[in-house]
Amino acid sequence: LQGEDGATVSGNTIGNFDAVNAENDNGIWLAPSTINTIISGNIISGLGYAGTGAAAPTGINITSNVSGANLTVTGNFISGLTSAGGTTDVSTNGILVGFGTTGASIKNNTINNIKNTNASGWGAAGILLSSTSTSANCTVANNFVFDVAGFGFAGGNADDNGNGITVNSGAGYNIYYNTVHMNTSQTLVTGLPAALLVTAGVTTAGAIDVRNNIFTNSQTLGTERYAIYSGAANTVFSNIDYNDYYTTGPNLAFIGSNRANLAAIQAGFGANTNSLNVLPNFVSATDLHLNNNGTNASLFSTGTVVSVTTDIDCANRGGNPDIGADQVSIAVVAVGVE
Repeated sequence: LQGEDGATVSGNTIGNFDAVNAENDNGIWLAPSTINTIISGNIISGLGYAGTGAAAPTGINITSNVSGANLTVTGNFISGLTSAGGTTDVSTNGILVGFGTTGASIKNNTINNIKNTNASGWGAAGILLSSTSTSANCTVANNFVFDVAGFGFAGGNADDNGNGITVNSGAGYNIYYNTVHMNTSQTLVTGLPAALLVTAGVTTAGAIDVRNNIFTNSQTLGTERYAIYSGAANTVFSNIDYNDYYTTGPNLAFIGSNRANLAAIQAGFGANTNSLNVLPNFVSATDLHLNNNGTNASLFSTGTVVSVTTDIDCANRGGNPDIGADQVSIAVVAVGVE
């Protein structure tokens, strides 16, 4: 869609594109000057590139380049995107927010099986935020992201790995209530994969608000397997707190240097006073809803109230929100009795 005002793209099944030609396939592409548009309930799968050239697929590509575009991307299922090619600027992405786009809302999507297998180590991202605007006004909330991996690369470019959510440029991002589980190992044992990556391309002070998210990495290969990696200074975070960080690797995070534990995250990133370092118990490797069997008690009612009032299933969060995309605990409302 290009130059559209008020479009709706809903309930479509899109996939199985040609994988031979070196082209950047898009399941849905919101091209310049598209505004007031809703992309909802679509299933996008089977996009790939088998060659090794500079090409990779994207499930939903938002390149609207419009101020205040008012774009809603919600309730979509994106899976099975793979490339054996790519470059520094071309990665395999579930959802991409690019160019000067502002006013995008990325909510309640399930993104998985996003892979880049090129041995040169090009990237893959569940969600890639790469607007050139420093007032992107983009909210990313209530998304399930898992099974994202690259071949791996440790040459100083952390974005040339598989990452759950990547913030590559711009500012004005709200990242709330997402559940990101990096549960597929990369090939190269010296890579730098992370559930949340903030690259050095983000330079604006207060660019990102990160609260109420689960960032876990259960990969078993690799020297480093991060919950969060920041190549940017801690000044780019306007808020960063009430998150759960967990990894099976030796270091929980990176900012300036490796951060082995929650105390080191608090020292390096600042804030995070109410953040946690606990292993979530998901329903399964492919279902990131939280089990309500007593094992996730520390994640229940320990978030903070922000502007997103419902969860990935549209359940009301109430005044005691859980951490992550899934609201399990029930808010108790006092009722007066005469």
